[in-house]
Amino acid sequence: MDDFSIDKAFTSVGVKSDDIVMVHADAGVAGQYRELSANKRLDYLINQIKAYFRPKGTVLVPSFSYSFTKNENFHVDSTPSDVGLFSERFRQGKDVKRSSHPIFSVCAWGKSADDFLVGTKFDCFGPSTFFEMLFKRNVKLVALGCSINSITFVHYVEQKSCVSYRYFKSFGGKVIIGGQILDVNTRYFVRNRKLNTDCNLILLSKLATKRKMLSTGSAGRFPIAAIGAVDFFDVATELLDKNEYSLISEGVVNDEI
Repeated sequence: MDDFSIDKAFTSVGVKSDDIVMVHADAGVAGQYRELSANKRLDYLINQIKAYFRPKGTVLVPSFSYSFTKNENFHVDSTPSDVGLFSERFRQGKDVKRSSHPIFSVCAWGKSADDFLVGTKFDCFGPSTFFEMLFKRNVKLVALGCSINSITFVHYVEQKSCVSYRYFKSFGGKVIIGGQILDVNTRYFVRNRKLNTDCNLILLSKLATKRKMLSTGSAGRFPIAAIGAVDFFDVATELLDKNEYSLISEGVVNDEI
């Protein structure tokens, strides 16, 4: 079907069919399946991704809702993802499970899906969270059709390094899981909006590429990139030690390491 193959895309960046991956994706990638009607393309892409990782792999997809930050309760089964069409369509899959974090929920599918649904709801990026599990399991972080700036694991590194341009803020509300209602308070390492704290990973990209930690390839007309969570953590921490603002636009005045 055309020249685009998701199998070739994953292979081009060293992602294997038995890997555990966290995929940040742009739904536009599915537009390359031009032989299908437009309303079938995204589902086809998601099914092709699942086929690649079946039966030994695991696919994790962000389904962040930011519910508590908007003074809304979080319904695990029905609150939409707030981070794009790919994420929302993946969430709606009948064979997909969703975690119960009221701000940073994730969807999981595949062999080890259940392992990533048990993180604490009382913190966003710290100990015992989903993001720490990414590090401990050295999950492959994949940017499909989008910049690596989309990789939210960066916030785990920022919190671990206690960067000064973020601070803790508490949010509360109700988490509804089936017929169960839980009162939850969680802390979120939010950014200081007085600074240009937009994620900018150009320095990380250059250093990780130089060290052959970041693999880049093509998904048809779109880019794809992959890096292990441990490699990401090591490079990001090294950069932060040299320049606390090295992962945000505030500190990236040029693209030299």
